[in-house]
Amino acid sequence: MTSYLFNLKPGDNKPIFGPFGDFFANEGKAEMIFIGGGRNGTNEITYF
Repeated sequence: MTSYLFNLKPGDNKPIFGPFGDFFANEGKAEMIFIGGGRNGTNEITYF
């Protein structure tokens, strides 16, 4: 996918969709660590 995006030229069209879903980070007393990543067109955020 990265090479596809870098090979696009001005005027080329590429539809973009998303993000989908909801994300909630509830407040608490402990510090949170956010880890983001994705694969195959999906994005994931995990917090501890």
